[in-house]
Amino acid sequence: IYGNNPHINHFFNVLAYAVCCALLFLLLHRLFIRHAPAIPFCIALLFTAHPVHTEVVASVKGLDEILALLFTVLTLHLLLVHCSSKNTGYRFLFLSLLSCWFCLLAKESGVTMLGVIPLMLYTCCSLSLRRVTMLTLPFCAVVLAYMALRFSIVGHLGFGPHLDIIDNTLMAAKNNADRLATAFLILGKYLRLLFIPFPLQWDYSYNQIPITTWADPKAIISLITYLALGAFAIIGMRKRSPAAFGILFFLLTFSLSTNLFIKIQVTLGERLLFTPSLGFCIAAVMLYSQHGLLRRPAILAVTMAAIVPLYALITINRNSDWKNNYTLFSRDSAKNQNSARAHFCLANEFREAGEAEKNSAIQSMLFFRAAGEYHQSIAIYPHYSDAWCNLGVTCHNLNQKEKEFDAYQKVIAYQPENIDALNNIGTVYCERGDYERAVTYYRKALEIKSDYASACANMGYVQFRLQKYHDALSWYEKALRLNPKDKTTYANKGELYKAMKDTVRAGQCFAIAHLLDSTGQR
Repeated sequence: IYGNNPHINHFFNVLAYAVCCALLFLLLHRLFIRHAPAIPFCIALLFTAHPVHTEVVASVKGLDEILALLFTVLTLHLLLVHCSSKNTGYRFLFLSLLSCWFCLLAKESGVTMLGVIPLMLYTCCSLSLRRVTMLTLPFCAVVLAYMALRFSIVGHLGFGPHLDIIDNTLMAAKNNADRLATAFLILGKYLRLLFIPFPLQWDYSYNQIPITTWADPKAIISLITYLALGAFAIIGMRKRSPAAFGILFFLLTFSLSTNLFIKIQVTLGERLLFTPSLGFCIAAVMLYSQHGLLRRPAILAVTMAAIVPLYALITINRNSDWKNNYTLFSRDSAKNQNSARAHFCLANEFREAGEAEKNSAIQSMLFFRAAGEYHQSIAIYPHYSDAWCNLGVTCHNLNQKEKEFDAYQKVIAYQPENIDALNNIGTVYCERGDYERAVTYYRKALEIKSDYASACANMGYVQFRLQKYHDALSWYEKALRLNPKDKTTYANKGELYKAMKDTVRAGQCFAIAHLLDSTGQR
């Protein structure tokens, strides 16, 4: 409808966030109907302004998190309406179940509602355990249906069989004790971000947070803090305390992101605090009010007047960092000096800018900066095959043939089935005129992925250079079936027809290549 226009995506992110915050206030108002009206207002206001939400709202990808919370809030609200209304039948319960289904389709972390729903019904609605169980069972059926659907499509219920160190720093731990200590160190950083959301970073991957041991006092303090929170919440449950509800809401919705029960593809992510932060906001305001401070509205007003504008200022300032990839990666690189992925992503920006640049002097400067960032990334994580591979591409652009070849060899050493590296090594041999070795590497790439268009096109070029015209034509046609908008292959196919004395078809191929070039196709 609107093409590849990010402004539309950002508009819908902001709109969904606004709707989510409005629904949240309605839910809180109904949930804490027995409390002062300022309570739900303060919780919703604190949640809306919290800077840790910037990544979710500013990143196009964050819509999954927003929709998951939006439908979580709607599910709980509709369920409360069902519980408080006597003459509506099961209409609102059905709508609540439907909203739960949408929540799960938005993000799999919605399964934690199986804990949140009975928690809310018991703590905030004062229902009997039997009634709580009966109302929770239909949601169990919805979750089971979602699990069956997910398994039938994805083939597993987790995050796949393999996690690399670059995805999750915990994979670098040498034993379970160090892994657990590092996990709790990271959990402590999550708590700090809830209270002091500054500085904010888009990436915390290897080796921004090094592996630690239980000799680290921060890991021990974090463990004690979480144990104390759990104990306080369990004790508060007996009194059906709203503050206990907030703490348990945080722990339940955060449980899948802790790396304690399942390993996920991220070391630490601010976006993962989006839904759990609601529990933090509930607990913070409720604990504040339980000490009698709400009896003094002026103190509450002063507190909110100090916190909310400060949070809003941090949020607004952080928004400018998310203007585009370059502003985000470049501004955060100073904060992420030890992150291999941060340097890798900034290097990609320099390389892509260089490839689009027309001025040769500026182009070379951009490629040199890209190479420098790739080297920093590799210095942090020497087995980072993607960084080695892109360094090879950059060295190719700088006409550093030996460094290019060495970089691709490193990729193959660390990741033998990297088809891009195999294809690029073949191209290096092709440029050297060693067509036999070039074919060997192209075939290796095609054995791994038979529909790899670049390798097919390169095989065609080698056969053309060997004057095996019919074989070359076959490979070119296969490459164009896989990638019909490859202008280079059309141009090479034109040269092939020209060599075969078929000027008509040669002209047609050249015309298509020119058309693709003029329309910006690659």
